[in-house]
Amino acid sequence: MSTTPAEAGADRYANQSQTTLICVVEYLGASANLLSPRTLADIVEGTGASRDQAFRTAANLEKAGWIDRVSGGYVLSPNLTRLADRLRLKLLDLARRHLETEIQ
Repeated sequence: MSTTPAEAGADRYANQSQTTLICVVEYLGASANLLSPRTLADIVEGTGASRDQAFRTAANLEKAGWIDRVSGGYVLSPNLTRLADRLRLKLLDLARRHLETEIQ
C-alpha cells in the first residue's frame, strides 16, 4: 500500500521522542481506572517504547507537571486534566457563540 504525499510529509516531521510522549499520555489516560498507578514496565508494555524511552518520557512529563509519580507508578496529574477542562470550556463557549449567531 503506498502512502499519499500528505502522509509522507507527516512522517518526515515525526519525532520519536514526541511520539513516545503522546503514547505515554494516551496510555495513562486510557486506563480503566485513571487513579490506578502504572509502573514503568506497564508503560513499556502498553506503548511499545523501550525502557529507556519510557523512563526519559516519564521524567519529562513529571517535570512538566503532566504526570505524577506515586507509590506504585505513574498517574496523570491534575494539571493535565485542568488543561483539558479549560480546552473543553473554550470549545463549549465557541460553540454557544456560533449557535447564537446562527439563530439570530
